[in-house]
Amino acid sequence: MHPVRVEKWVSGVSAEAMFERIVDFASYPKYSDVIRSIRIEEAPGGRLLSHWSVRFRNGTAEWSEVDAIDRAAHETHFEQTAGDFAHFSGYWRAIPGGTGTTVLFEAKFDMGMPSLAELVNPVAERALRDNIALLIDGFAAAEGAVATEPAEALAASCGAPPA
Repeated sequence: MHPVRVEKWVSGVSAEAMFERIVDFASYPKYSDVIRSIRIEEAPGGRLLSHWSVRFRNGTAEWSEVDAIDRAAHETHFEQTAGDFAHFSGYWRAIPGGTGTTVLFEAKFDMGMPSLAELVNPVAERALRDNIALLIDGFAAAEGAVATEPAEALAASCGAPPA
């Protein structure tokens, strides 16, 4: 499994507001042109089944996932049920703190190509990391805020100039 982690700080926005942006999957295409389409349907147990189609390199990656949303914890977990990855699972979390919210995305994936893993996994990781960062930036902008890297947010809160 190949891990991916993206964490950004959004000043002045509540965890509740950021979490509602995170779980509004249908809005994702307006934040990233890589996302071609998302179709959402209700699943048993209050879960969602989401079907994704995204541009990846010179083609398209498609998968379906089960999404378990926990509004009280500001957390949603997902796990691929079918699609182009051998494995794809993870979670989003909106963590309240001080004057804003940390948005955290963590996932593990396996492209299912062991002989090419050293070449393919870094490319897939970079694409996923970049697009998650774009989504978080879009969520923050929709709330009238700016998302920053955690180190930048810490420096700004201390009055230090950005590195």
